[in-house]
Amino acid sequence: MSVLTLRGDAVDISVEVNGQTKEVFTCAKSIDTTFNVDTEQVGYLGQSTDRTEEVFNGANATIELDQNTPEYLKLISFFVGRARQRLPGVKVNVSAKYTFPTGETQTVILQDVKARNPQLTAKSRRERVGGKLEVHSDEPLIVG
Repeated sequence: MSVLTLRGDAVDISVEVNGQTKEVFTCAKSIDTTFNVDTEQVGYLGQSTDRTEEVFNGANATIELDQNTPEYLKLISFFVGRARQRLPGVKVNVSAKYTFPTGETQTVILQDVKARNPQLTAKSRRERVGGKLEVHSDEPLIVG
């Protein structure tokens, strides 16, 4: 008996320059996405008890990347160039498509992501090179 589960179908990382798609990278092996919803206790004048407010702080994702092609190093060069302010108008978007057992699909789009400390790992001559990318988006979307 097979069990139907939610499947991750595809992760695309697209680079836009001045609104036009320049590159699409498909080197992602896995993605973990966290929507940053937090609560905050707020005291208001004239009220005897604090209120609990929800605060949304965008979304973070950790993407494990495959190193069979030079795509990852090319992607890092876009982040480094933008951080050095040498590539104006560059936006990097991440989209992850999920398929439900019913056949329906939903896509999580992390718009204009910012990278934090992209990693490239080479442990030994006999092991594959690995990479991990941590990104943040202030404006994630869920579409479907």
